[in-house]
Amino acid sequence: MIPSMRRLPFLSLSLGVLLANGGAPGRAEEAHWPPVAEVASRLRQELPSLPEPRPAETNAAEYLRSLAPRVVWPTPEPAGSAVAPLARTNLYPGKAAYLRVAEVGPDLPRQLRAALAGMRGSGELAGVVLDLRFASGSDYAAAAATASLFADRPLSSLRLGDQPLEVARPDTAPVSPVMVLVHRRTRGAAEALASAVRSASGACLLLGTNTAGEARRYRALDLGPGLTVQIADAPLVLPGGAAFPLEGLAPDIAVAVSPEDEARYFTNEFHRLSDGRTPRHPGGFRLNEAELVRQMRGPRIRGSRPIPSGASPEGDPSDAEGSTPRTGDSPGGPVVQDPVLARALDLISGLASRGAAPAVPESSGDSR
Repeated sequence: MIPSMRRLPFLSLSLGVLLANGGAPGRAEEAHWPPVAEVASRLRQELPSLPEPRPAETNAAEYLRSLAPRVVWPTPEPAGSAVAPLARTNLYPGKAAYLRVAEVGPDLPRQLRAALAGMRGSGELAGVVLDLRFASGSDYAAAAATASLFADRPLSSLRLGDQPLEVARPDTAPVSPVMVLVHRRTRGAAEALASAVRSASGACLLLGTNTAGEARRYRALDLGPGLTVQIADAPLVLPGGAAFPLEGLAPDIAVAVSPEDEARYFTNEFHRLSDGRTPRHPGGFRLNEAELVRQMRGPRIRGSRPIPSGASPEGDPSDAEGSTPRTGDSPGGPVVQDPVLARALDLISGLASRGAAPAVPESSGDSR
């Protein structure tokens, strides 16, 4: 039986549109923009460190696309559209809670708290998958408040410019471990949420690919008719004092998926590729206990290297080429095909089979 789930409307634009242009304007608008040299000159008055246009960047659109995340286009929001902060919840076999965030906003902490309480009502959870793929938002205070639900220690060193972002201990014991799913379209306050959870939770890993690098304050700049962009101002300051990296947060375990396949999996994680390909197990193997301990107790996040696709841990020949991801403890049930989600569920299942999540040494920094 497929696990029960509830879905809420959470994207005002289709995933196909988002993947195709990332919210960028259309060609008709681009035709009325100023020449690229004029745009570059105006932007460099505001951000002198920006590069000059390269020879291949013959128009303003091509030049602007190369400047992200220092210069970005605001994503269009159709009039009357409303984004539900918590887009979907699910309880997978093995008591793994799944929480998909669409937008980090003021009501997100309450919605997540209620969802976790409801799933905990049927027994203690083995862990949480916090899915921040395609998540965005500009409410950094809400990001800190949401991270507090997963914290086992307070965190007071996050800030956005002169705005402190306090992560407090929750009233109830936090669920652990937490697997946070991220990729290039994890933006803004969602990136801050990922960083805060990873810093404040005792057992947390980020899976996927680098985030967008947009965890910073932006201000609007008018460059001409029909061309208003957002330019970076104050970045998010991480524990330890480092500014949020322009290349985004790097995952602890890299699991890359093509945008087309990712869109299909995001709609239905049990989807099989229509061309007959059998998706390999993410990372090429099913994690054994020794590898789990190495990942969570070793360098873990700080300084750890992603496991290359196709690699196998020494002494674990159990997963041959072409093996498929599982949902955990559901023999004969639906098989999760989404490689990133399947990897997260395997990690939770592996840790649960050991009886408890291993202790993770604290660190003052958040740079990984």
